Formats: sequence, C-alpha cells, structure tokens
Amino acid sequence: MPTWEFQRRRTVVKVEPSGPLLLDVDADIELAIRMAIAGKGVIHLFEELLGPHIEGGALEPVLRSWWRPFVGAFLFYPDRSHLSAPLRAFIDFVKSRGVLTGCTDAGQAAAAAAAAAAV
Repeated sequence: MPTWEFQRRRTVVKVEPSGPLLLDVDADIELAIRMAIAGKGVIHLFEELLGPHIEGGALEPVLRSWWRPFVGAFLFYPDRSHLSAPLRAFIDFVKSRGVLTGCTDAGQAAAAAAAAAAV
C-alpha cells in the first residue's frame, strides 16, 4: 500500500495506511468510495471524485488545511514534430477535457508544480 503524503508549505507528513481493510484505489475506485461512505475508513483521493459525496453529506472532509490544489495533469512527450497518430489523438482528447495545464515545456511544468506545492 503506498504511503499517503501531505504537504503544507515546507512541512511534509507521511502516513502509512493500516487497518483491517486496505484497498488499492487504483484497483477499484468505486469500491473504495463505497467503503468510505459506509464508514469503514478514510479515503485519500482527488476532491473532484469525492466532491458530490461531500456535498451530499455522505462523506465528511478531514485535514482540509492540508489539501493541495489540483493544478491539472502534465503530459511529457518527445519532439512534437514526430508524434504518432495514436499519441496525437490521446493528447487532443486529454486537452479537450481541459485537464492539461497548457505548459509547453518541462521547465514551465516544473514551475507550475512548484507553485502549487507552495500553497
């Protein structure tokens, strides 16, 4: 089970999840959400996925002051002039969903990530 890491300014806290039920969220997100709603434990997941359950009162947020803003996804790929058709289609699809930050190079992406971490 991966370590949960929380960061606020320069303070980092790492938590090793433990208990009678541990779920790998990557394996089944819906099951993990249902277990949290059923009161079986705490879930650490993107706010966008939990928002409707928080707003509806099924889940109660904890450690809100430690939440980090999601600034968007970063996609790194080689030279744009030689993109395969499947990679170009994937990039266009992800951009159409509005989740990419729009950074054009690794330096911009690193600066955006650092700015988000400083919040």
